[in-house]
Amino acid sequence: MKLKSLPRVGLILLFVSFLSGCDKLTSAIDDYLATPTSTVTVTPTRTVTPTATPPPPLTILACPVVGSCPVPNVISNYITSPIEPGITYPVTVPYEAAISFHAAWIARDRLILEQNLQNITPFFDIDGKPYYQPDFSTTQPYIDKDGNEYAAAWVGAALSGWKIDEIHRIRLGFTINSRITDGWNLYEPGTVIEYIYQVDPEHIATITVTLAVKGTLTPTPTRTLTPTLTRTPTATRTLRPTRTPTLTLTPKPSVTSKVPIATLSCSVNSVIYISNKTGATVTLYLSGPASFKFRVGPGEQTIDVCAGTYAYTAYGCGGGTLTGSMTSGEKTEFRCE
Repeated sequence: MKLKSLPRVGLILLFVSFLSGCDKLTSAIDDYLATPTSTVTVTPTRTVTPTATPPPPLTILACPVVGSCPVPNVISNYITSPIEPGITYPVTVPYEAAISFHAAWIARDRLILEQNLQNITPFFDIDGKPYYQPDFSTTQPYIDKDGNEYAAAWVGAALSGWKIDEIHRIRLGFTINSRITDGWNLYEPGTVIEYIYQVDPEHIATITVTLAVKGTLTPTPTRTLTPTLTRTPTATRTLRPTRTPTLTLTPKPSVTSKVPIATLSCSVNSVIYISNKTGATVTLYLSGPASFKFRVGPGEQTIDVCAGTYAYTAYGCGGGTLTGSMTSGEKTEFRCE
């Protein structure tokens, strides 16, 4: 048998058909490979960052109890009236001094105090923001003026870094979380025992100066700028109707403010005439029939007082201090020299 060869045309057609089939197969593979696949996007987990307490505007030192505090200046030293909770006390302090603030929760005995401590929360705020720390609190007996001793919890701290005329509101005390008794009174949940101070730092220098009384000026050899005093004898005495002054609670008193800083036991029925020739405000503290604090503006001023004689301390002339006495109905002059 002889081998037969396929016609050349047939071979050509067979080869072309094979090539056509390969093209279709390649096209199908390309189409498969080109089919898009879904992409999975991973969403990152959102982390919530807690809001941090802002840094305090003043330097704070934990100092719970008055007697054991290394800072000698207590805020009560600058307030001559009794300090009661719930009242805002405007108070002027030396800006360079560290001042301590304290509050006590007093119970009849130790057992009652231990029960109270489970239901009260101490706080210490500056300008409305909380800065309380656990070392601001401790327990230590409270001894009253008669020598009686009671169980007590304290909260307190000393503040420094004051700036002149930068007023701060200091608030400290205890919040009652459930119904309790201290052995005398019953307190409902939500009761707040708070002590509030509106603190105004000022430059209060202690400088010894020489008084010039009744028009006689004695110069101070070591100081060029010297507050002096001239007193006019009582010639004209003007009495004003009796009125009871009210405590001014504004954080920044006016140029001439009349703020009594002690409980009055007399009637404000007289005046003292002030001739302020310093060119600036003079801060004046009076002690006598009652205690007063005045900020006296430049020029001719009058201040309302109870009739009588007062010892005074005046601050002015860029840090000068002057002490002396003045009597209602008289005129006192202040000037710098």
